[in-house]
Formats: sequence, C-alpha cells, structure tokens
Amino acid sequence: MKKNKKSAPNLRQRAEALIKGKSVKLEDLSTQDIQHLLHELQVYQVELSLQNEELSEAQEQLEASRDRYTDLFDFAPNGYFVFDAHGLIQEANLTGCRMLGMERSRLVGQPFAKFVIKESQDDYYRERHQTQSSATSRVYELILQRADKTTFVAQLESRAFPNVSDNVTQLRTSVTDISERKQAQAVLESEQRLRQLVAAAAEGILLVDEAGNIRMCNASAEQLFGYEEDQLLGQPVERLVPRSQEASHAQQRREFIDQAGTHSVRPGMDLEGVKKDGQRFPAEISLSAFRVGTQRFVTVFVNDISERKQAEAALRKEKETAQLYLDLANSMFVVINRDGSLELINRKGQEILGYSEAQIKGKNWLNNFVPPEHRAGVRAVIAKLMRGEELEAKFFENDILTRNHQRRTIEWHNSVLKNEQGEAMATISSGVDITERKKAQAALFNAIYEGQEQERKRMSRELHDGLSQQLAAAKMLLDSFEPEVVQLEKESQEFYQQAIELLAEAAHETRAISHDLAPRLLEEQGLVPAIRKLAVELSKKDGFSCTVRSLNMQARLTESMEISLYRIVQELITNIIKHAQATQVTIQLKRLKTKVRLVVVDDGVGLQATWEELQHNGIGLRNISSRVKGLQGTFKMDSPPAEGSGEGSDSGSGKGLQVTVEVPVPQVDQ
Repeated sequence: MKKNKKSAPNLRQRAEALIKGKSVKLEDLSTQDIQHLLHELQVYQVELSLQNEELSEAQEQLEASRDRYTDLFDFAPNGYFVFDAHGLIQEANLTGCRMLGMERSRLVGQPFAKFVIKESQDDYYRERHQTQSSATSRVYELILQRADKTTFVAQLESRAFPNVSDNVTQLRTSVTDISERKQAQAVLESEQRLRQLVAAAAEGILLVDEAGNIRMCNASAEQLFGYEEDQLLGQPVERLVPRSQEASHAQQRREFIDQAGTHSVRPGMDLEGVKKDGQRFPAEISLSAFRVGTQRFVTVFVNDISERKQAEAALRKEKETAQLYLDLANSMFVVINRDGSLELINRKGQEILGYSEAQIKGKNWLNNFVPPEHRAGVRAVIAKLMRGEELEAKFFENDILTRNHQRRTIEWHNSVLKNEQGEAMATISSGVDITERKKAQAALFNAIYEGQEQERKRMSRELHDGLSQQLAAAKMLLDSFEPEVVQLEKESQEFYQQAIELLAEAAHETRAISHDLAPRLLEEQGLVPAIRKLAVELSKKDGFSCTVRSLNMQARLTESMEISLYRIVQELITNIIKHAQATQVTIQLKRLKTKVRLVVVDDGVGLQATWEELQHNGIGLRNISSRVKGLQGTFKMDSPPAEGSGEGSDSGSGKGLQVTVEVPVPQVDQ
C-alpha cells in the first residue's frame, strides 16, 4: 500500500501560516532554557514520527478495506447501480455492466430507462417516482434489454438516499436476473397443469418405461381397463392386450423406442385391448416417445372405439346398399365435394366416362371432365347449390369429356348433401346421357327445316319461272296497246295506267317473295353478303338503321347452317320491327375456334315478359329455338352489356335487347 505523500507539504504550509509573525528572540533565553526547549523539540519530533507511522498504518488498513469493499461491490452476484434524481447512472458494479452488456466507462451517464423495454417503461417511471418519495425499499420486476437487444427478467430493489455533499436524492438499486427462476416457475406451473389435464383427460393415458412397465396411469385408463392404479403400476403394458398379441406388441414397442429420436410421435393405430374381466374391445392408440436424461419413456393414449366401429360398420353397410342401388340405376350419379373434387361416381357414370372410380376419385370435376366453355355455367350452378339457392331450371345440360376425348351431353338433376348442422357439404347430381337424343332431335329439326327450305326453293322457282313470267308477259301485252290507248277517253287512259302499275307492282312483289323464299345471294355468295343486303334493305325504312359486323367469316359454312342462321336473323329482325320500337340494330357474326357466334342487339324497349311467356306466345321465338336446337347450339336473350363492359358480360345496361346464338362448327368448307 503506498503512503500519501501529498499530506506533508500541506501540513508544512499550514504550520508556517500559523506561526507567521510570531518570532522568538534567542538572546532573551538562557542556556538552560535553550537546552530544555531543544529537548522538548526532540520529544515532539519523536512523537510526530510515531504518530506518522500510526497514521500510515491506519491509511494502509483503510485502503485495504476499500479494496475489499470494491471487490465485494464489483464481483457481487447482483448488479448494483446508483442513479441520480433524473435516473442517470452514476455508479455501476462490474456485474451490472455485464448484465447490460456495456463497459462501465460507457455506461456511466446513460439513462437507465434506455435499458428498459418499451412495454415496461411506465412501470419503471412509476416505481422510480414512488421510491424517491418513500423512506423504505421497493421491490419490483421489469423486463430489461441488453446493449445487443436481448432481454431478461430482472428483480429490482431500490432505496432513496440523500447525497450529503449536494443534498440531492440518489437511488441505490440492486438488480437480480430472475429469468431462470421465472422459467423454472413456468415449467413447474406447466407441469402442474399437465398433471391436472392428464388426470381429467377423457382418454386413457399410460406412461411406460423403456422396459415396458407401467409407471403412471390416469383415472380414465383405470376405468377403461377396470383396474385400480396400484394394480397397474409396475406391471408390463402387454398385460392390457390379448395374450396372442403380447409378443408382437412387445416387439413393436421396442422397435418404436429404438427408432424414436428426442421426441417422436406415432398417431392413431387400431389394436385390441383387454379389460380386467377378460373382455376385449377395439382401441385406438397413439404413442409419444421422449427422453429424461438417459431414460426413455413412451406415453400411450388409449380410446375405446367400440361405438365408432359399430357406426362405421353400419355406415359401410348403408353405403354398400346405396352403392348397389346407384350401380343398378340407368342414370349416372356423381357427388362433388366443396373443393370441386369427385367423391363418388356410380357404375353408369364410369361406363359413360370410360374410367373406373379408383382412377378418377378425388380429381377436380370441372378441370378434368367439363369442357372449358361449359365450366363457368357448371361452376355457377354448384355455387348456387352450396349457398342454398334454388336453380331457375329443374334440369341443367352440359357436355362432359370422356376418356377417349369424346363429348357426351348430360341432362342433370342437381341437389345438395348437408351435414347434421344443415351446412352444405357436397352436391349430388343424377344425369341422363341425352347425346343421341340431341342428335336425333337435331336431325329431326334439320329434316323439317330442310324440307321447308326445299319447299321454299320450289315455290321460289314457281314464282320466278311461272307467275313472274306470266305477269311480265301480261305487262308486255298491255304495253303493246299503248298507241291505241292515247285515242281513248281520259278516264279509260287512267284505268289503263293503273293496270300497268298494278302489274309492275305485282311483278316486284313476286320477285321479292321469291327472293325471301330462297335468297339467291345466300346461295351464290354466302351468309355475310346475304345478311348485309338484308340490312341495306331494312335501313331504307325511315328512322331505322341496321349495321352488320363480321370477324373471321371468310370461309363458307355448310348450306344448312347458313340457311338456318339467315332465317334466325330474319325472324329476329321481324320481331324487332314489330315489337321492339327500336331505331338501331347491330348484327355481329364471329367465327371462333369451334363455333360461330351470332349477336343481334337493338335499342328498343327490351324484354317485356319472361322467357317462358315469350316462347309460349311467340311463334317466331319458338322457330328460332327449334332452329338453334337443330344446329345443337345455344340461345340466350338478355339486356345488352353496359358500355365498356366487354363482350360476354353477364350484367346488362337495362335498355334494349341482346340475343346471342352460338352453334358448333365441326367441319367447315375451306
């Protein structure tokens, strides 16, 4: 320990200051006085020397004591801090510095609040304020964060002390890291809750050690097997399975433990259990393996599934019976789940599609078995059924795709399957293959309309070659009398002129009727030119405009298709002129990959009745519907889409009428 050398000069200066101006005259002293004075000075010198040594020893002891206090302060297990009135760190021991992850030189002067997480800030300020105004210590908990942003739970004990030098209150705080204590407490509470849960669990729970002996069982396991707990503890778990299965069960148990990692789980397996009275019951068990040190354990969860097995057997029998009825039916049945996957299909459905149930069960019905152009309609029907809404029509038609890439048209009757809570779980649909019927109907309609067209052509030829020629000849004969007519009276000349005009008008009407019956332009140049000519004729009417647009219609269609589409346009235009009060009509013809789309839009009064009423009362619409069926196409009437909504929009503008006809084009003359 080093002595403090700075104290001697200070004492010297102080002594000199005290005796300054107090000099002693030596000539006034005797020799004896001087000797006595010298002796006293020597004694004082020795006393001072001894006092100095005692002071040095006391200083060394104080410095040693201070070093011991510093060691105790710095290396104490708790962190110690001294805060000023504003919460700034004035002192901190090494343990506190390590706790906060910062060197002491950087830590001093920092606000302690900097190391308190945001969620604990309010608690910290409240406790600091209460400690400053309290005469006793306060103990509280905070979550602190280190300089590296990691956190720990701390217990703080603070007390206020006035600083004697400046009379300012300081806080002296002890900080203890209690994270491990908190974790241990949480584990203990968790274990207690786990024990309560195990005891109250409805399923039987057994704890089995590595040797296969039962170490713990809950009340449900006792009730399930008919044993008391002390009758099971220490017994091999194979005691609870049939004797014939003991060896295999023990082998499976050992394999599971050997293969288990730190924590392994094997979910439900069906086994047989044996009660104390020898009664057997079907059981579902789940295994969970874990380690405690070097020991391995297995938790066994046991459920009596007798009722479930009985219900499954009854359900299986009921399903087999239902499947038998479905397989005997002459209609196809399909069940589609909420996610669109196929849940069930009967034998007739398998025959139509060309797949076995195992090959297609679980596949998405729309994506795999419905043509792309029909998916939107089928999806809408399924969505309405799942929402509990009623369908507009009792039956719904759409094509399906078979294994050999053929299309079959199915007429469906749809319903919905619900669970016990009344929630829709799946749709069930019975379908009849009407492909051949549709073909037969189309052939019948085509034959009827072909006969009508042949009769129209015959009548057109009769009118053109017969009546039209006779009218022309009669006019020529009358024209030959014109020189003599000028000599007749004025009244007779007027009769003659009226006869000539009537003959000309009759000839014109005959030619027009002949053209309407069998348009020569349709036969010679095709559908689009014939419709354009029809539009030009219609546009001659006052206050009426007809526009024709076409896309990809250069190639000719079949004769019957062109005639049918032309007649459909004629019928629609006739209805518009009679009933729609329209001033503008647009006719659109568009050739797509596998079909032709005809769209006729007017700006008239729109639909004034339901589709069923229109079909019932309107011969024209029935003729159009028949012709569309003959072409195996579709026919839809709706308000035209709003401006900018795009082609094919389902929402109308509310004004006028849009009629859309789509017919397939399997083969086109190039």
